[in-house]
Amino acid sequence: MFPISQHTNKTLLAIHGWSGISLGILLYAILVTGVLAVFADEIGDWSAPLPSPVEQGLPVKLNDSLRLAAATVAPDYLTDVAVFRMSGGRVFSYFHDHFKQADKTIAKGTVVIFDNEGREIRRRDAIDTEAFGQEPESALSEFFVDLHVRLHVPNPWGFLLTGVLGMAMMVATISGLVMHRHLLRELFTLRRKGQPVLSKRDSHAAAASWSLPFCFLLAFTGSFFSFAGSFGLPALAMVAFGGDMERMEEEILGGSPEGDTSASHMVDVDLVLQDARNRSAGVPTFLEIQGWGQANAQIAMNLLPQNDALTGPVYVYDGVSGDFVREKPALGKTASAGGSLVSLMAPLHFGFFAGVASKAVWFALGAAVAYVTFTGMTLWLTRRRIGDHFKHLEKSVYWAGYGFPCALAAASLAFFVSPPGTVHDVMMTVFLATLALTLAQCWMTDVQKIARRMLGQTGALLLLLPAIRMLSGGPSWFDAAEQAFYSLIAIDTMILIGALVCLMLSFNSLKSQKREFSPAALVNTSLVE
Repeated sequence: MFPISQHTNKTLLAIHGWSGISLGILLYAILVTGVLAVFADEIGDWSAPLPSPVEQGLPVKLNDSLRLAAATVAPDYLTDVAVFRMSGGRVFSYFHDHFKQADKTIAKGTVVIFDNEGREIRRRDAIDTEAFGQEPESALSEFFVDLHVRLHVPNPWGFLLTGVLGMAMMVATISGLVMHRHLLRELFTLRRKGQPVLSKRDSHAAAASWSLPFCFLLAFTGSFFSFAGSFGLPALAMVAFGGDMERMEEEILGGSPEGDTSASHMVDVDLVLQDARNRSAGVPTFLEIQGWGQANAQIAMNLLPQNDALTGPVYVYDGVSGDFVREKPALGKTASAGGSLVSLMAPLHFGFFAGVASKAVWFALGAAVAYVTFTGMTLWLTRRRIGDHFKHLEKSVYWAGYGFPCALAAASLAFFVSPPGTVHDVMMTVFLATLALTLAQCWMTDVQKIARRMLGQTGALLLLLPAIRMLSGGPSWFDAAEQAFYSLIAIDTMILIGALVCLMLSFNSLKSQKREFSPAALVNTSLVE
């Protein structure tokens, strides 16, 4: 595609290969969990549904629940109330304020959880990030999201690690684009006969060619999120705000309301939610009430995108009269080109801007990128299989490619069988134990047998998953159909299809072992020819 010399092509091939193989295993884990994170909301509803029908966004009736909770939490915690939808339509609310502690400011308050009919389920006191990600109903979806975002590594190191992985993915994408001299031809070249390794090379090149723009998009937006949280915002606070994170957040997010702080009656929140639905034809997903019970109270809410928009609006209302005040930019106090670009990062990374349709496209493209990453590593190692120099690395790559999905399936099963109050710990224990067991299996067997064994085990676990979900108290397909909960049936069906595909591939890999497999077939075959 690009006219480059043979020497430059070899250099690019080396950069492409080493950038992929050096961080490819972790990048593969990021991509696989990213595919699942696209449907995090649907997975949450599937794993922990409520008996009554599930609604999209926040419930229509929320006012009475919030008023009752506000009357029973500490008055100091009414400064800021964050409300958003959880798994199964439950509602998470965090009544809190910011307090100075030593040399930093921390959030401290009370978390109150409601069901989707407004009844309180439980409450607990919490500070800072301990307030979020602790609810057992959302444990499965949050497990996948946290693994994708920071590999369960503590902040800020987890974000830095995923940011570096995103940069490595950009390097591999750009070098792959430049050195593919026959890009258009490779979009449609798939050799079905002959050496299996050549067929794998064709499928790798075809999948990479089709997904090149998407690879760059994922890498760029993912690196932005990782570096912004771990490095960008703290650096900005240090340079522009003298290290005052709270003042920086107020400036970027719009700040707290000013004016009269005397006691006043709050507007009916349900009326404000309904006005927002009517005004945008969208669905409110996040609600923030600042200055509850004060004359200067204000209500801000985020809504899902509508009418082919990539981002949803943010509406601000007067908290006493309920009057619409303005449409607020996602970042800052006034609209700006930078704020608009930043607001596009999340929908472009997770693909939620057009509902299930865009999520399905992102799911498919993300799976293709994960496949490209895995096959790229295996092809790089196959070219070097003559001799034992890379034998252990090759086993590690196959373990990651087939053992990691097996561990995710085992952790999903653990979610449904965990004793009350232990779900987070049990899921992590089962996940790590499965990784260790699969690694031991891979280390003690031949490379050609790893795929068959791991695929068979993953298929068996996936086959059990819908049955375990129902046996643990989840609704049957008949009950789900009665409630028009079709996404539950769809996810169960996809899991069963995945199980059958894994079992079929395991059986086919057994047959393919009997075919002659020659690593030398790639020795003189460039991946970019």
